[in-house]
Amino acid sequence: MPKLVDLLHESGMFVVAEGIETRDDLMLAARSNVDFVQGWLLFGKPNGALAPRGVATPLFEHVFDTLAQLRRTERLAGDLLLMPYRSNLSQFGAAHRGGREHRGSLRRTARPAHTQLVASFSIRRAANSRPRCAASVRKSRASASRRSLIRRAAAGTIVRSPYFVEAHAKPQEVIVSAPHLSVTGLSLCVTLTVTTQCAGRTIVAGTDLDWRRLINDAPSIL
Repeated sequence: MPKLVDLLHESGMFVVAEGIETRDDLMLAARSNVDFVQGWLLFGKPNGALAPRGVATPLFEHVFDTLAQLRRTERLAGDLLLMPYRSNLSQFGAAHRGGREHRGSLRRTARPAHTQLVASFSIRRAANSRPRCAASVRKSRASASRRSLIRRAAAGTIVRSPYFVEAHAKPQEVIVSAPHLSVTGLSLCVTLTVTTQCAGRTIVAGTDLDWRRLINDAPSIL
C-alpha cells in the first residue's frame, strides 16, 4: 500500500483511505502516508448529530506518536542488521582504491544465510562513450539460471538500476536500496553497493541480502 500511495502522489493525486474501523486500519493509513481517512473509528457510526469538534484529535496524535517511535526503532534495527555488510563493502572499496585486491571482504559476510548474491562489475567505456559492464559473480545462493540472468542483465538493466546509478555517482559511499524484488531470488532483498577505482578501472561491487530472512532472524542477531 505505501508504494501504491507513493505512485498516486507522484501522479499529482490526493489519496483517501476509506473503511477505517480499527486502530490497525488507521496505523496502516498513517504508515502509507495517505492524505485523508474516513471511517467509523474516527467519529462513530452515522447519526443525526455532528461529532464534537476535536473528538478525533487524541486518536490521531496517539497514532502519529506511535508511528514516529516505530520508525525510529525500525531505522535503528535496520542500521544494526546491515552494519556488518556495510563494513565489508567499505573495506573492499578502500582496499581497491589503495591498489590492493581485497576479494575476501567482498565474499565474506557476517551471516552467509542472508546473502543471495555477491557480485562486482567492471565498467569501461567503448569507442562510442557508452558504458560497458562486465559482471563477475563471486558468490551466490541463486540458481544457475538466475546467475546467468545477472550476467546478461549486466550490460543493460543493472546499470540503469537506481542503486547502481547512485553508487556510481558517489564513489566510496555504500548505497543501501529500499527492499525490492531481485532477479537473484523470489523474496524481497536489499542491495548494498559501492563504487571504487582500481588500476584505472571503475568497479561497482554489491551484495543482495534476503531482507525477509534477515528480519526474521533479527531477534537472535540483535
